[in-house]
Amino acid sequence: MAYDKTETVRLSATQAEQLAAAARESGRQKSDLLRDVIDQATAAYGDQLVADARGAAYVADPCPYEFRHGAQFSLVRDAYQVYTFGSEMDPEAGDRLRRFERWQADPQVRDQAVKFATVTTSNASQVVPPGYLALFVAPEQDRPLRNAATMLPLQGSYPATPFAVPDGLNAAVVAAGAGGRPFTVAPADRSTATGAVGNHTEGTNPTDGTLSFGGAMPAVTPQGKSGLFRVTREVLDASNPNVDQVVLTHMREQYANQCEQLVYAELNGANGQGGTITAGRVPSGAQVSAVAAAALPGELKNALVKYPFVRGRRVRSVAVSQQAGLGLVDLDPSNVWLRDVQVDAAPAIPDGAAGDGDVFALSEGDLWAWESPLLTFRFEEKNGPALVDLALFGYFAARLLRPSGLAAVRVS
Repeated sequence: MAYDKTETVRLSATQAEQLAAAARESGRQKSDLLRDVIDQATAAYGDQLVADARGAAYVADPCPYEFRHGAQFSLVRDAYQVYTFGSEMDPEAGDRLRRFERWQADPQVRDQAVKFATVTTSNASQVVPPGYLALFVAPEQDRPLRNAATMLPLQGSYPATPFAVPDGLNAAVVAAGAGGRPFTVAPADRSTATGAVGNHTEGTNPTDGTLSFGGAMPAVTPQGKSGLFRVTREVLDASNPNVDQVVLTHMREQYANQCEQLVYAELNGANGQGGTITAGRVPSGAQVSAVAAAALPGELKNALVKYPFVRGRRVRSVAVSQQAGLGLVDLDPSNVWLRDVQVDAAPAIPDGAAGDGDVFALSEGDLWAWESPLLTFRFEEKNGPALVDLALFGYFAARLLRPSGLAAVRVS
């Protein structure tokens, strides 16, 4: 073997005597004996051979812990044993902890530079390319019309009728399904109550009040909403492990949008602001006005001023269309009649015909909505192992029980 580099090895007097004695007994050169010792050290402690700043080399004590799954010794277990029961119970654990402390304190080990090359499919063909994960999308869907309603749950007392799930290959569909069982509600504007609440006399029970519902009890039929999205197994399992969450989020957004449209249809129809305006009212009793876009800010303030004197309480929420929203850009929110009033843009309100409402103002207890829990399903093998069906189902209903609590503005 050829040697092309010379290093100086410093030995103590005792080490020099031992090396000379070993050379005499073996009949070999002292340099050969030193190389044997270095080869043995390199084989036993290969990655522990550390070079200092002067270029000299020495063998550092190896770390007693490997920090990998299935390793023989555990730092956590040794620390628990020693600090709980003492090193007398497990002297080997105590010895490993002390060796670990010395290993951490070794400046050559602590400060050595770790050099590595980035491993890619170019320099390591065995590397498996990373999968491209789909972004987990979970946006908050704004529902200003639905949020303006007083919510009640659609519970199990209203059983659903069978419905057909829309079948769409790689297309999200949320459509109107079969309606649920109708139920009746009291028309608040045509209801009268007397003696319901009065001054209390100590020691006496309150007298019965009277409650009368005027006119017919309107029937409300929950509208079924269902949807289906079909994806391939390869898309689901390979490059897009979260595609089901993305799809269901998109379907929930469509469901929310369509429920908003149901609320808009109720507010804009004959039970709401629909019909001919006479002295600021329409046949249902709602407060309605019609103005040009330029006059909208002033008209909205007028409507908010009049509202509590008609309804008996302040406006809670205002929803506007795009056309109305553009007209309200310069509206001063510090106005006394606009304080604590939330004005929301409602995408479900279209810029429609002249008779359609563009601004809807409501208080609490006027508009009511009922909504069932929104169910989502994942059918793994309904159409064989190659396709996965993602489905959505729910019920929604809305009814304006107090039309006088609606103030609407039509923008021309």
